[in-house]
Amino acid sequence: MRNKIKLSFNGYYIKKLKESYVAIIICAFFSIVITLISYPGFFYTDSEQRIQLALQLWDSIKAIINGNPIESSSWLTVTPQYFIMLSLKLTGSVGLYTFLQAFLAYFSAYLLLKKANLLHHVWLTIVLFCCPFFFCNGVFYEAGVGCLIGIIFLYLYICSFNKLQTKFDYFVWIINMLFWSFVVFGFRANALTILPVVILLIILNIKNIWKYIGIGLVFLGLMATVLLPKALHIDTAGSGSAGLVWETILTIQNIPADRAVGYYLYLDDIGGEGSTAYAITNVDNRYVNSLLISRFGLDVLSKPGVSKIAVTKYLDLLRLEPSAWIQTRMYMLKSTLGINEPLVNIAWIYDQGGRMARYGFNDSGARVLFYWSYIKSVEWFNVCLRPYVLYLVGLVLGALALMLKKLKKIDLNLVDERWLYILAVFYYGAFCVNTQSFELRYFYPAFILLLIAEMSAVTKIIYTLIKKASKSI
Repeated sequence: MRNKIKLSFNGYYIKKLKESYVAIIICAFFSIVITLISYPGFFYTDSEQRIQLALQLWDSIKAIINGNPIESSSWLTVTPQYFIMLSLKLTGSVGLYTFLQAFLAYFSAYLLLKKANLLHHVWLTIVLFCCPFFFCNGVFYEAGVGCLIGIIFLYLYICSFNKLQTKFDYFVWIINMLFWSFVVFGFRANALTILPVVILLIILNIKNIWKYIGIGLVFLGLMATVLLPKALHIDTAGSGSAGLVWETILTIQNIPADRAVGYYLYLDDIGGEGSTAYAITNVDNRYVNSLLISRFGLDVLSKPGVSKIAVTKYLDLLRLEPSAWIQTRMYMLKSTLGINEPLVNIAWIYDQGGRMARYGFNDSGARVLFYWSYIKSVEWFNVCLRPYVLYLVGLVLGALALMLKKLKKIDLNLVDERWLYILAVFYYGAFCVNTQSFELRYFYPAFILLLIAEMSAVTKIIYTLIKKASKSI
């Protein structure tokens, strides 16, 4: 019996952990240093809101235990607050959350590079880790960072299924499929668009009844993001309507003046009397904030029934004013892809509202250097502000790989790279359909997936061509 238990704990995942112990130590050390330098991390407006909501969450749990539930609401996704709350209660600060996010960001990237390009993953990891744009975001309190971690681990666990050896492996796989699905869809609501890709990955990688178990676990994780807040009496008033209302206002602005007057009451049933006319005059076409500080605040847009009205009004404009609707839609699409102008990087703030001292702010020369290394890396590597460029590069690399296969009979084995590209397309596609501003932080998860895929593909192409050329000499 003892041998059986021992064997059951010596499967695929234990083996992988043992193989990765050096990487774990390096990532942990790197994360500790980065956390200490940047402590408590880098915040923007939503970050502070999440910390306050995490404190309220603890109060909600205590109230439920005492039989007096507190009704509350949140227009931010709730899932990150669970982990921030645990950090606050276990350590009295957000430092543990900062460290764990950084560690998982670095370690997941390493594992993904190792899977995609085993031969060159060490050098590719060094290159990636030397980029401030990557390692600085490990301590950025933004939902996209956690969502990216979840996407990578979910992908890795799906692809690892056929290597499972013991009952313990299957147990680990089940827990992680459920957990990382919960993280992906809970951290970023827009990530729902990758669900078809995740299901397709499961169907292609897993056979027999486990295929259905895998899909079921993903849906359970997704359902938990909705059911858990309800159990805690939290009304998850999503902010998705903001993007639609904003685009509707911009569409009316593009209608010729003589006809636009007829739409000055168009959204008054959402924002109240005179709200549409005021928004048409004052809302700009770069940031949704100009809408939110008008009469279409989040308290209004998150009311029950508003989402349905916003969708109906938005689609009605396509029928009523197709030219202006298409013009605005193309503007939104091109701006989201960085075609009109580069994406903006406004969320990275050194001292959010001058209030960072309350979180144990490490206002040091090292933190200043850390901050400016990120800002300058974005300025230098400004292709990250032009999403369309990276998507085009991916298509070119895919076409080149296909040509080499057809003409030279060279198979580069770009399976992982293709899937990462597809995930990046579907993930950022959500923002192309409905966005609230044209910010780099929304593109970040897709950018890292594209960067890893394209770094790996370029390395494979160059290495294979050099190897083939050396053999022909």
